[in-house]
Amino acid sequence: MVCSTSGRLLSVIGDVSPDATPDQSTARLARLYPDRWPVAATLRPTLQRRDGWFRISAAQELVLGNFPPGCYPSPFPTHGHCDFTSFTWIHADTAVLIDPGRYRYTADLISLTQLSALGHSLPIVNGFAPLCESLVVNGQWWPIPYAAAVLEAVEHDGGVLLVHNGFARATPVRRHSRLIRPRDGGLLVRDSFDGQGTVDVTWCWMFGRDFQRFDPEYMLASGDGGQIRLTVEGLAELPQLAPIFSAVPGGWISFEYGDKTPGLAVRLHGKVALPATVETRFDLQPATPTFSG
Repeated sequence: MVCSTSGRLLSVIGDVSPDATPDQSTARLARLYPDRWPVAATLRPTLQRRDGWFRISAAQELVLGNFPPGCYPSPFPTHGHCDFTSFTWIHADTAVLIDPGRYRYTADLISLTQLSALGHSLPIVNGFAPLCESLVVNGQWWPIPYAAAVLEAVEHDGGVLLVHNGFARATPVRRHSRLIRPRDGGLLVRDSFDGQGTVDVTWCWMFGRDFQRFDPEYMLASGDGGQIRLTVEGLAELPQLAPIFSAVPGGWISFEYGDKTPGLAVRLHGKVALPATVETRFDLQPATPTFSG
């Protein structure tokens, strides 16, 4: 579910161990289970859902995310990252949208931001994450009934539809649904917010290490991985832009414990009159290979 056909991890799963990097872990699994790892591409359906994970394959696009259906919070939580409705997107071998991992197991600003809603590709309403984040800095505590929510994930329109009522605990949004639908050379993300009133919505996007720059005038992310044009429809005005951190590129990527690499993190926000549907389209133009003779 979480690996490419070559056996490479498509997402950082939880915290990164100081003793074993994700690449070391997948190499170990491949050695222990050569008959099962990696799984042949011909055996995979377009949409897979298992153990709370969803995986969508379409042409060269692959989308992976975690959204366990049922009641939240779970009785015995083992993962403190607030990543519900977030996902990773890989085009061929290029990681376009990613999970940034976690720098250290300390309460430093980088680590806390990486594991918060601001460290994932998802919408935030009036400053609140889709589902309640832990109310203690270095632990896991969700008060009931305040944090209680219901999650549902279904196949829809060639993609996956993620539905929850987590925003209702503290905002006018009674229900939020996110449709994620890959298409050849791009991705469509449609967020629908049910309710009454006006809210401030922030969309966070975490780009892979092959993208280093963002042009707000043309809504264009670019770098060694090519160019990605963002088109946002459904807002009365153009979305405002701000980095996650104060300095551009605005984020940090940590695929190994103790490692922090600057990463492109874009935050778009605007006023939304409920009920509303906002659609974000990503169109990717991969980098052209260069040859030296």
